[in-house]
Amino acid sequence: MTEIQLLADDAREAAVQTLVDLLEYRARRQPSHVVFRFINSDGGEDGTLTFASLQRRARAIAVQLAEHVVPGERVVLLVPPGLDYVAAFFGCVYAGAIGVPAYPPNPRRADPRVARIVADCGARVALVSDAFMARLDGWLALTPELSALTWLDAARLADADASAWRPPAVTASSLAMLQYTSGSTGDPRGVMLTHANLLHNSAIIHRVSAHRPDDNGVFWLPPFHDMGLIGGILQPVYAGLSAALMAPATFLQRPLRWLEAMSRYRATTSGAPNFAYDLCVERVSDAERATLDLSAWRTSFNGAEPIRADTLARFADAFAATGLRRDVILPCYGLAEGTLLVAGGPAQQAAWVIDADRRSLESGELRAPDERGASAIALVASGEPVAEQEVVIVDPDTKSACGESQVGEIWVAGGSVAVGYWSRGEVTTSTFQARRRGSPT
Repeated sequence: MTEIQLLADDAREAAVQTLVDLLEYRARRQPSHVVFRFINSDGGEDGTLTFASLQRRARAIAVQLAEHVVPGERVVLLVPPGLDYVAAFFGCVYAGAIGVPAYPPNPRRADPRVARIVADCGARVALVSDAFMARLDGWLALTPELSALTWLDAARLADADASAWRPPAVTASSLAMLQYTSGSTGDPRGVMLTHANLLHNSAIIHRVSAHRPDDNGVFWLPPFHDMGLIGGILQPVYAGLSAALMAPATFLQRPLRWLEAMSRYRATTSGAPNFAYDLCVERVSDAERATLDLSAWRTSFNGAEPIRADTLARFADAFAATGLRRDVILPCYGLAEGTLLVAGGPAQQAAWVIDADRRSLESGELRAPDERGASAIALVASGEPVAEQEVVIVDPDTKSACGESQVGEIWVAGGSVAVGYWSRGEVTTSTFQARRRGSPT
């Protein structure tokens, strides 16, 4: 039985109930395995983390955090993408604290969103980079409402003595993190995710990805959002694989860096929103494509925004000469309230695309267009609902399951569904405890 199979199919025997158990398991079984490397903006490596070194750094951070927080308290993560971010996240977990990932603020201007998140979750401690610490006083002058926070340099904590660490009193049902929603339509809401939620969804991602023991990945997605954190950081730890990480800005400034890393490491797995595949087609020249070998790439998630059929075709055509599989892109659907993945796959199969009548969709019905024209729209299926959960399309007004071809809301039940929203009882009840008509639970 491989390491991957042992954890994915026999987690009970491996005694993995929390993220602490998970990393401890990996550090025992694969101590020298390089789980993460970081790619800088020039495409070179800026350090690596083995499972053993990640374990030591997480323990060291936890020891230092214990001087400021008790298990169950919230710690805001404002560390930029990189190996320090990975260690900081696991450091929170190892302290029994609840990590709260958030986009690192620009030290030159106020950031009201960070202030709203801190106020909502009641955090008293924030982890930041040494560069931000050097400019902290100036930033706090712009954001005085956060002056009461204790600000800690994550890298400095990671270099401390780890020998005093003791396992925290956390269980599968303990909260591991708050994943804040975008707040685009109002104040951000903190989705409460337990250790069990994260491990349950990690097992789903592992199965849908069809990982093999020698697989590895490259990820540039923001680690303070669910797709980047759970898909790009927790999944390699869960599956015992290797991943090369890079900052989102590195990809956005030069998309070729992503593909160069995929080629260099013979990477098999990655993922990105739909726009990223279009950006690669537009910004990578024929001469640059000729330097790439993408033949090892088997699975690339496409989610977080609408998926376009023409994007799939353009990307496959543009990079066909690199050995890229035409079925490499795996459309998927997920949301923070469901931890991450709700539907996707099967892997290594062509996406299912259908033509629909736009006007019929607007009136709540899926119907084929009378003829190809202005009212026709190509829809890409977001894969199969995962077998480990119940997924139903429901009419939100009647709370009854929709009939075939009817448009409704996606309702999900199962082990990946979060506990609720932090400190928002009424909206938690209406969202997480909704029951469809005719359902026994």
